[in-house]
Amino acid sequence: MNAFIRALVPKWLRPRFRGAYNYVCHKLFLTKLFGHYASLIPPLELMYDGPVGFEEFKTNGEEFFRHYTELCNLKPYERMLDVGSGIGRKTFLLTSHPNAAWARIDTCSRT
Repeated sequence: MNAFIRALVPKWLRPRFRGAYNYVCHKLFLTKLFGHYASLIPPLELMYDGPVGFEEFKTNGEEFFRHYTELCNLKPYERMLDVGSGIGRKTFLLTSHPNAAWARIDTCSRT
C-alpha cells in the first residue's frame, strides 16, 4: 500500500482494505497493459497453455496477430476457425477487427 492510503486508513482496518486495494491495482494494471482488451484476459491461475504472465500473454498475442495479418494475409472481413484455442492467447487481438468473425473450439479441459 502506498503512503497516502496508509495515512488515510487506520491500522486496524488495513487488512480488510488490502484485498480491495490489490483488486483495484490489478484491474488498473490490466487496463494499462491491455487497454480495452483487459476484460478478455484470464487470471494468472488459468494461464495453463504457455508462459504465465500478463506481459508474456500480450507479447505472444501480438506475435501471432502479426503472423495472421502479415504472413497469412488475414483481412478484417475474413473468417477464422481456431481449433484448440485454449485460453485465447493467440486470438484475443482478433476482436480489433470490427467485421471479423472467428470461432473457437477447444474440447480439452485442464485436469
